[in-house]
Amino acid sequence: MSHYQDQVHAIWAAWLQRDYTELKDAVRLAVTQDLSNMLVPPPGEKFYGYSLYTCNGLLHINAVLNTMPERQDRIDREQEQYTHNCADEWRHCRQDGYFNPVNACLTALREEFESLNDAFEDLEWDGVTTLDDDVDNYWTRHVQRMFAAVLEGLVELQKAGHFSHLEQAASPLLMIWFSDASVWEMEMIKESVRRLNSEFVYEEFCAVFNQYGSH
Repeated sequence: MSHYQDQVHAIWAAWLQRDYTELKDAVRLAVTQDLSNMLVPPPGEKFYGYSLYTCNGLLHINAVLNTMPERQDRIDREQEQYTHNCADEWRHCRQDGYFNPVNACLTALREEFESLNDAFEDLEWDGVTTLDDDVDNYWTRHVQRMFAAVLEGLVELQKAGHFSHLEQAASPLLMIWFSDASVWEMEMIKESVRRLNSEFVYEEFCAVFNQYGSH
């Protein structure tokens, strides 16, 4: 191992082994508190969708919900399908402060990463840029690992039955949504839909967004 590689290892080795349980547990608590104080849907409507709503690089998270008519059991028109599946179009944004601890975790993780990345970029490059040949972009790994922790928190809550009220809807939808998603972020959104919903809901979602970013 070259001197440069030794320096890279000193910067990133501990970070590559980082545990994200604190973030996952913060998500579990925030969502549990949020669900315990659910809004009453407008007359004649029912909640079908719950999404953790974020943006570029998981800078912060809030929750957003959406409703559909009580008697509606399918979405036929293309625009309605888009609105049904796109949390950017959903109407009930939660602002109760339950996610403040989650966002504090995200901020701390981002600041830690940025500090390490600054040190990494200050190194004199000698042709070796990573410790792992499969990781060409530490920023991508940073976001993916936070996303995995957030998603795992939702999966655990779902398995424990915390979203049973949504599952009574004809087309329930639970996911993590990136506002104005890049193609890469849309792949993460789809992964959350796949993990958290039925195969039918996942296939319907992909049918709406399978051409995302191709135009």
